[in-house]
Amino acid sequence: MFNRRKWWGKLVALCLMFAFLFGTSGLMMPGVASGAEELSATVTEEEIDNEIPAAPVLNADDTDNIIGQPVDITFSDDGTWSGVISGVIVADIELLAEQYEVSSDKITIVAEVFAEAGDYEVLVKAAGYSDASVFQTMVAIEVPDVSLTMNTVMESLLTPPVLNSDISQNRPETAIEITFADDAAWRGAITTLTIDESELTQEQYTIAEGKITLVPELFPGVKDYTILVQATGYEDVTVIQAIQNAWIIITGDGVTTPTEYTRAEVEAMTCTPVRLYSTINTWPTKKFYWAEGVKLADLLTAAGIKPEAKSITFKSSDGFTKSMTRDQLDATRYYYPGLKENHEYFGYILGSPENPEEVDIILALKSIEGSENLDYIGSREAPHLIMGQRWLTEQTNEIYVKYVKTITVSTETPAKWETPAADTPSGTVPAGTEVALSTSNMDGDSIHYTTDGTNPTVESPMYNWIKKRWWGSRSDELATINHKITVDRTMTLKAKSIGPGQTDSDIATYEYRVTDAYPPTLTRDTTNVCVNQEIEITFPEDQQWADAITAISVDGTPLTSDKYTKTSNKITFIPGVFTEAKDYTITISATDFRDASLVQKIVAENINPPALSAETINNAIGQAIGLTFTEDADWQAAITQVSVDGVALAVGQYTVGTGIITIATGILTEAKDYTIAVQAIGYNDVTVTQTMRKIPPVLNADTTDFITTQPIELTFTEDANWQAAVTKVLVGDVATDQYTVGAGTITIAAGVLGEVKDYTVTVQATGYVDTSVTQTIWPDGLEPPTLASDTTNNAIGQPLELAFTDNADWRAAITKVMAGTTELTTEQYTQEAGKITILAGVLPLGEQDIVISATGYKNAFVVQPVVAIPPVFTPQTVNNGTGALISITYPSNSTYKSAIKAVLVDGSPLATDQYSAILSGKINIYKGVLNEVKDYTIVVQAQGYLDATVIQPIKQASPTLAKDRSSADVGQPIDVTFTDDPTWRDAVTGVSVDSIPLGFGKYTLEAGKLTFKPGVFPEYRSSYSSPYVILVKANGYADSSVTQGINWGPALKLTPDTTDNTIDQPIELTFNDDPYWRSVITDVQVDSVSVPSDKYAFTEGKLTIQPGVFLNEYLFEVRVKAAGYRDSCISQTIGKGYPVLTADATDNIVGNPIQLTFVDDEIWRTKINGVTVNSSAITSDKYVLEAGQLTIDASVFTAAGDYAIVVKALNYSDAAVTQTMLAAPGVLAVAGDGADPVSYSMAELQAMTPTTGTYTSKSGDISCTGVALSDLLIALNVSEAEWEVQINTTDAATYPVAPITVADALDPVNRYLVTYAIDGQPIIGDATTLRMYWSGKVIKNVTGITITKRPVYTVAPVEDPVYTPGTQNGINTMTVNAGIIGLKYFGINIAPVTPHEGNEAVVFTHTRNNAQMTINVTKADFDVVSIAQAGFNVLAGDVVKAYVVDDLTNSNTINPIILQ
Repeated sequence: MFNRRKWWGKLVALCLMFAFLFGTSGLMMPGVASGAEELSATVTEEEIDNEIPAAPVLNADDTDNIIGQPVDITFSDDGTWSGVISGVIVADIELLAEQYEVSSDKITIVAEVFAEAGDYEVLVKAAGYSDASVFQTMVAIEVPDVSLTMNTVMESLLTPPVLNSDISQNRPETAIEITFADDAAWRGAITTLTIDESELTQEQYTIAEGKITLVPELFPGVKDYTILVQATGYEDVTVIQAIQNAWIIITGDGVTTPTEYTRAEVEAMTCTPVRLYSTINTWPTKKFYWAEGVKLADLLTAAGIKPEAKSITFKSSDGFTKSMTRDQLDATRYYYPGLKENHEYFGYILGSPENPEEVDIILALKSIEGSENLDYIGSREAPHLIMGQRWLTEQTNEIYVKYVKTITVSTETPAKWETPAADTPSGTVPAGTEVALSTSNMDGDSIHYTTDGTNPTVESPMYNWIKKRWWGSRSDELATINHKITVDRTMTLKAKSIGPGQTDSDIATYEYRVTDAYPPTLTRDTTNVCVNQEIEITFPEDQQWADAITAISVDGTPLTSDKYTKTSNKITFIPGVFTEAKDYTITISATDFRDASLVQKIVAENINPPALSAETINNAIGQAIGLTFTEDADWQAAITQVSVDGVALAVGQYTVGTGIITIATGILTEAKDYTIAVQAIGYNDVTVTQTMRKIPPVLNADTTDFITTQPIELTFTEDANWQAAVTKVLVGDVATDQYTVGAGTITIAAGVLGEVKDYTVTVQATGYVDTSVTQTIWPDGLEPPTLASDTTNNAIGQPLELAFTDNADWRAAITKVMAGTTELTTEQYTQEAGKITILAGVLPLGEQDIVISATGYKNAFVVQPVVAIPPVFTPQTVNNGTGALISITYPSNSTYKSAIKAVLVDGSPLATDQYSAILSGKINIYKGVLNEVKDYTIVVQAQGYLDATVIQPIKQASPTLAKDRSSADVGQPIDVTFTDDPTWRDAVTGVSVDSIPLGFGKYTLEAGKLTFKPGVFPEYRSSYSSPYVILVKANGYADSSVTQGINWGPALKLTPDTTDNTIDQPIELTFNDDPYWRSVITDVQVDSVSVPSDKYAFTEGKLTIQPGVFLNEYLFEVRVKAAGYRDSCISQTIGKGYPVLTADATDNIVGNPIQLTFVDDEIWRTKINGVTVNSSAITSDKYVLEAGQLTIDASVFTAAGDYAIVVKALNYSDAAVTQTMLAAPGVLAVAGDGADPVSYSMAELQAMTPTTGTYTSKSGDISCTGVALSDLLIALNVSEAEWEVQINTTDAATYPVAPITVADALDPVNRYLVTYAIDGQPIIGDATTLRMYWSGKVIKNVTGITITKRPVYTVAPVEDPVYTPGTQNGINTMTVNAGIIGLKYFGINIAPVTPHEGNEAVVFTHTRNNAQMTINVTKADFDVVSIAQAGFNVLAGDVVKAYVVDDLTNSNTINPIILQ
């Protein structure tokens, strides 16, 4: 009914801002992906806790939802959400501010918005919140015109059956069936049907048992139709018939039954229960979706998906398209509950693959991402393609197509993804070489690779985690996340591309040999290292290194192989290798690895270590525990392991100090006895039992009546287990039995605490650590006056006045004034009638307990708050237009932020839904609060602080600026956009960036756009941490500002010099020219050393480095630095001169191997490590290298043309040559109108499937090899049986060859063979190299075949009672029926199957008793004329035959050809 995406364009900037701030999306750019994956940005640690909050649930108005009435949309809110509402959209139309009103619990929409009955989608947008939506149903109330008179008799009307709308075929212009429980009497009484108040004619409907059928033209469009049925004696009955367009269309040649479904039909299908789906997008960000819907497999099965279907394409209603192959569709897919383990958001950090749950691919009818609150699950994106992952890392979110409209199933074979290429060819490389993989796409495909020689799958590591579409946005992290593969040892690197919609690529294989690889880290034996014991050194699992070990020596003496054994993670030395107590150096050598060594300590015998003592006081579960021992520096230094209950602790879980081993918090977490063991080299193990006890509740002192003559009640959070375990109460160090334990209380009898002082009360309980509290006891006596704290001028640094009703006796008896635990001196306070003043600076910030003691009186007590001076607030001076969101700021202070309790504007407090103070350093006053051009006085009240005041000026509102999100790179123009306001534009007086005014030549201002010239933003700036600040000033308007992030300028791709790249030549690196980049170059480096500026020069598209910079033959890194750009790097080989290659000019025909020649250079030959043809590396089995000659296999050159061949050799310049390949001469030409003309070379014929057969010749049986003519015709897509094949020869004029039909050629009995070899030898001696053999015959000197379409027509007698149609020998006959005599006409219908050019002739012959009586011929172009007729004088039983021929002439040399 409504187009629900018109408003996307207005919210692009807001959508992307939310996506990058909160790491989630759900708002998409219309040109990017309504159906594509949702944009999610990486979040910082601080931002992780700031995910976008959900809006409250909206409730539709179901009380006054009548056309003409205002509508109240209600909700429950704490006031925050409703205060930031920025817009209301009804049926895709954004309402004006005067069309709705927001209050604390409802949104009231004026009546005029809902003009007709129906369902309206109401969408509410609020800053910082997800969108909220609800469907509002509006109904129309019809008031019947009833005129009653005094004599009206009210009859009792019968109740009609309930009508049911049609939900199975309710499309526009389709017949509709309204059904009901049949009632024959009611059916018979029906008098009138109306649709939308228009009465129907009887021709427009039919009534049958249980249904009323309405003709298609009554329902021309999509809407709800009101159908009214009236019947005599019955109440009127109505039904609403919804007419809908197809919601989902399934089509394509891959289904037997293309099908359309309305939304109602889909929603009536069996729905999967709501469940979770895991996914990753291409940013990559991890996501969870809740969804329910219909299984895609059920829909495809209903449409009859064919076994040969190979791909499925999903197209959204706005044109976005994604595809899957059949294999991808049929693959088992899973939900991974552990997806977000190890990191909640970053998709390149693997979660846990444990406990996957198999899930179906569904078209979700309801879905929600990023929320556990299923109250918010909705259908706004339905139908939404949602699926599981084949593996934990699969990036499936990009094919979560929203608003799926069309599903096309195809039998066409999908394309194959491009095979990845490595930037480093196979060969010997240094350890640490970094290899980059790439394809030309890098966006839809994911490159998966292995380094152990196994074939990569979707479960193998991914190379391009961040897809190409995000490279500009993630330039800072790209190289770290899409990191190169480090070749640190000999390896086989295999890679292939995997992605949706195409089949996996071929596997690329690269072999790298590293001769100086680093070995694994060795760990010495620390268990039983006495002399003549078995010793084990361990290392991380590494079978490759273990297999490569060639020698092991101890203190320089090689060991024989019987002295040790090795596995993939340890080497075991037999007893007797280490015979002395000392430190041994063990060295291990392995092929292609550097030597590994370690020092193994061997002792004569183990020494007893010091005894360990357990912690017995601070031994609560979860706490750090200190095990003490008598200091022993040697043992401490020798400690190698600490284990708890047999499990070794990791580094960081314990520390060894002087006389103490500390086990970290969180290790001993149960109340039980732990066995802790400590191992040290050369020492026996030592153990200790550590008892851990539970944590008791916290005790609270009695603060109500705590004097010597009263019982004291200590309180705590009730804990029945601890209460039952209490065994002892100590007052100080003395146990007392005068206590009782109750629910949450321990009461100590009066008099136990009998002195005025502070007591320490300790409670002990079995299995728990002791818990204590300080209990103060005050004196008994007369009641003192009540003290009142100072709350008027109680800021820090001010004198504080405690007021009371004066009592001179009490004042005279005062002996002590305590502030907390500090007794004030008499110099720190004064007293007078009704007042005690504590001098300025005595009390610190916060609440202070003031206790005043006086002889003969109870203590007087008051809490005196000392408040802080608030921070200074700064008003907002940009974007401070009327109605704007205003932020007043202050130096960040989380304590102050938490204390804010009220904000007043011009003396009136703001409601909580009018401001927010949740961010430290800022108070936001929401839109629409400050609506006048004036200066407002804003007062902030905070608990514990004086009031803060700020003056906030409000000016005429200026347009909101939107930053450039499309091409915000260094060196590019930047477009800041806004809703155009010509008056404001005319008033603009200046533009500044980072407070620096710009000259007019630096920017242009036009309708809706402010464009900055390249160079205004010369350096990278993060959008989050350090963006540029753009400010626009205009007379009479608020300053308008926006922040703009700038991406690094992309590194320009440098191309190395491979032509004259020797020491004595200048080196020329080329690039696609960028004048701005050249203008900001700051440095050129070779192997990290800056090149003097007079040694290089930049010209358009070229960097020339002078001779003398590269001093030897080597592989150098050249790096170019430019301000604001990423470094441009290239590896430049400086080599020796290479031999000149000479192209093959003798046998350079496609199908032949090619021999490149050169003056032999044996050293160069041994250094060759790769050959490329047209920039593609060929494998070593495709070429053979010999002295002075390089032979390349014929299969490399598949077509005629020029091929660029490059031979690469270590430390040599590339050797290059252009090899021209000629097309092989054609030996068999195909012509005629029955096939596309083509000429086959002998190599092409020999490449076809060969056929060998025995044929008879004059000299006897021979074995012939060639191409079966039937195979050739099939390859040419020729199968029409009646077409003709003419075999062409060089001597056809002398020896004519009759044509054959295609049927003859295809008949296997005839065995037609285009022969190129006889008895295994090529044909020689003939005029050509081909013959045609078939059963018993041969044609020599064959040059080709001509395929001609034979005209064909169908002939059918016109039906007539005069004759009976029949056939005779394939000719149509018409036999005259009995009783027929005289002149009668005979007609035939003619239709072309294969047309004949020009006129044709229809021949009618009249026969009687098998004797021809008469002939009649009609000539016409029967490709146009469809009927022919002739008349004859006939008798019963006569036969008239009719047939079509090409022509009928008087020539005796031309025979007509029958064309039927």
